[in-house]
Amino acid sequence: MASVLQKAFAVTRKIRLRASGIRNGQNGAQPVRVPPPAAPAFLREHHVTQQSKRHGTVVYGAAGLVLGWSLAAKAADPMPIDGILDALGTVHAFGEVALSPDAAHLVYGSVVTGRRGEADVDVSALWIVNARDGSGTLRLTACPGNLCDEHGAAWSPDGKHVAFVTTDAHDQTQIAVADAAGRDVRVLTHARGPLDTPRWSADATRIAFLYSEGAPKQPGPLNPLARDAGPLSSTIYEQRLAVVPVGGGEPQLLGAADLNVYEYDWSPDGRRFVVSA
Repeated sequence: MASVLQKAFAVTRKIRLRASGIRNGQNGAQPVRVPPPAAPAFLREHHVTQQSKRHGTVVYGAAGLVLGWSLAAKAADPMPIDGILDALGTVHAFGEVALSPDAAHLVYGSVVTGRRGEADVDVSALWIVNARDGSGTLRLTACPGNLCDEHGAAWSPDGKHVAFVTTDAHDQTQIAVADAAGRDVRVLTHARGPLDTPRWSADATRIAFLYSEGAPKQPGPLNPLARDAGPLSSTIYEQRLAVVPVGGGEPQLLGAADLNVYEYDWSPDGRRFVVSA
């Protein structure tokens, strides 16, 4: 425990000195004390005692990350670079979070690494847990293989189901739905083109999403364009608003065919949409 705290102190020592509000005076002037900034509401403090009986305070973030450590005694020696890298390796990034309306379940996204062909790739994965204590962790997935990019979790208004974006065996994005426990997973769409951002209607009978029907996959290192010189394409694919019933079926495209929709939301009564295009 002591070594972990020493590492945390060494990393945050400079930040602590600034936050203490003490600035050295110049030309014989007395030091000026500036009140330290208020700590964010999500921080919590735990008092600890080192083996050398020096008392201090360790400040943690909501995810358990040590954000700062103040000691009344003299600072420890600086931590070596390999120790800093080891400390950074303990930080976990979360891409998204969605709390069910009844606050019983929580879906969060994290990055996992898998093999695609001969390459290691990072993709987003979804997990569902008990929101009270984090127990019962279950992978929320509709993946037909070993590696899928899944994200965009959205709870139904009644909290009984959660919709999300998955990929099929051809790496095509689709809309899937699971029950509140993360089971009984069904793929609703048979889309042909990129889709994203599922959102439920107020009566939980329809799911809207953004859809570029017929468009090729997004270019990237593992999915390059056909060629890098000359005319690349003469077709324009607009991102449109689409709606699919919760029971599944062909999506209904809304709005003008030449209108590219960037963002949208349902009206409270579920009869209209507001969009930015």
